[in-house]
Amino acid sequence: MLSSGAASLSNENSGVSRSAGHAFKNPVSEVEFLTENNEQCRVLRWEEQRKYLAAASNTLKDVAALIFETGMRPEEVYRIRSENLSLEQAFLFNPYGKTKAARRKIPLNSSALAILKRRAETAKGERPH
Repeated sequence: MLSSGAASLSNENSGVSRSAGHAFKNPVSEVEFLTENNEQCRVLRWEEQRKYLAAASNTLKDVAALIFETGMRPEEVYRIRSENLSLEQAFLFNPYGKTKAARRKIPLNSSALAILKRRAETAKGERPH
């Protein structure tokens, strides 16, 4: 009996291979993979940070300073919302991320706190950046 369509053909082929006792093996299962060193860790020098902040617009300066001061990722800074900010307790809650470690309370030092206070005053409940 002939069937039409790719799904039917696939089902027929898998049935034939099962009935014939065929086992499919991954052709690269025995290949030894090389170790990778894809970690890219570079710390900006104070002079580089100073030059960057001197050349940046006010908004970008605030974003960069928050990254420098808190260690947050750029996307995390862009997604800051005022309801996740506790100025009194000096922390910011990041509710986003795939892992529990990404969803965390971020302590704010005096520089980061000053930036977020200033921006929160003008954000009108939207985003303090």
